[in-house]
Amino acid sequence: MNETTTNALGSEWNALQNHYYGYEKLAIVIKLTAVALAAFALAVAQMLWPALAITLLLWLQEGILRTWQSRVVERLMRVESALRADEGGTLAFQLHSQWQENRPNGGELVRHYVRHSWRPTVAIPYALLMALIVVALLLRFG
Repeated sequence: MNETTTNALGSEWNALQNHYYGYEKLAIVIKLTAVALAAFALAVAQMLWPALAITLLLWLQEGILRTWQSRVVERLMRVESALRADEGGTLAFQLHSQWQENRPNGGELVRHYVRHSWRPTVAIPYALLMALIVVALLLRFG
């Protein structure tokens, strides 16, 4: 591999890595929004059903975000492989082309979103918040 290709792949790796961590920051914002919403709903005790629905939507939104993040990881792995083993067919700056090649359609895309939503680091905070809201609903109406 020549120096130009190595430099290009290194630059791409840095950009992708920054993008990956950007998704992590967005995931934290989504989680904090869900926590704030649940805390507000529990404090007011008037908006429990909408809070439950919105928490579920935020959970699914994070699953979508994690699916996008997984595509960045796929490209990162290819770049790392090329940097490691001089792969002739891997070119720098192909993130979006590879993304389109690997993007499933229809039901398969929905399955990806659901699969990423059920990862423990994604699911546990939302499941706990939803359980807390359901308990508050049961105490209020039960």
